[in-house]
Amino acid sequence: MPPEIGSRTKRRGRMAGIALGILFLIWTPVEDTDVIYALLLGAGIAAWGALWALPGRSAGWSLAIGGLAGLLVSPLTIALMSFKSGLHAHGFPDFSPSQAVQVLDQIPYWTAAGLLAGWVWMMVQRRRDAVE
Repeated sequence: MPPEIGSRTKRRGRMAGIALGILFLIWTPVEDTDVIYALLLGAGIAAWGALWALPGRSAGWSLAIGGLAGLLVSPLTIALMSFKSGLHAHGFPDFSPSQAVQVLDQIPYWTAAGLLAGWVWMMVQRRRDAVE
């Protein structure tokens, strides 16, 4: 990989991390009980971590890293939900236990999505390697 592409990738990764941090800071004080924002933030953090771990690895690693990222979406979301509920310290939690169970029930779907994304990344890498 040429050095200018590597530095461009690192810069984009940093910018994505900063954007996720800003979204987290915007999401944290908002009084909402909808899981979708926490779920999207958890998926964004998992995808950012996967994209951070992928460069420089062989194409075969992308399937494992994608699956791991997908597997981590629900636990990251539960952690975000718990953090936000603890931060607000109401007499009642921001998210109900049934919402947490619904997020945990989605683990197989997020894992499959991560595996699919890893497979697509692997195919793109193999095609790129075949062209070079």
